[in-house]
This record gives sequence, C-alpha cells and structure tokens, in this order.
Amino acid sequence: MNRSDGHAELTTHGHDGDKNMKVPWWIDGGGPSLELLGTRLDGTGSFSQEFPEALSPKGVYPTIVDIPAAGCWVFIFALAGAPASSSSARSTGGARILGA
Repeated sequence: MNRSDGHAELTTHGHDGDKNMKVPWWIDGGGPSLELLGTRLDGTGSFSQEFPEALSPKGVYPTIVDIPAAGCWVFIFALAGAPASSSSARSTGGARILGA
C-alpha cells in the first residue's frame, strides 16, 4: 500500500480487508522462480515463499507475500538455480509490517 509520504507498507498474510498486497519484483536476467526468505528482526520468526516468473514480461515475479506477523522484517531474495553466494542472485531489503 503506497502512502502519501512515499513509503510502502505491507500487511500480514498478504491481505488488508478485501485488498491483496500484490508486489511485483523486477530482476534483470531472471530465472524460473524467485525465493523470498524473511527473518524477523524485532522478535523470533521466519518464513519462506517461492514465486514463479511471469510469462511476460521476463524477469517479473508477481507475488502476494504472506508475512506471518507484524514487526520489523528483513527479506533475502534468491533466484532458483543461482548460487547462493552470487551477488547477482541475492539481494536484501527491509520492511515494517503492519498487523491486519
């Protein structure tokens, strides 16, 4: 959900009422699937999800991220079939997750 201050917010379990929190990820080069690993920074918890690449355009991964609880999370993204140590295959990001 975009806010007027330019920040983005996600809600838990990929939904906010009748709205889905669909997030497209664009990755140059792409691959058959994108793995998302989430680790909670302000408590205990982790999760993982895997998403297939869209048929068109290549390198786009449409997702509904199912974050299990509100809190502060860091995400690690990895392309299927790419070595985990490859900087082009992994990237990280953080988000503040609101409770639904």
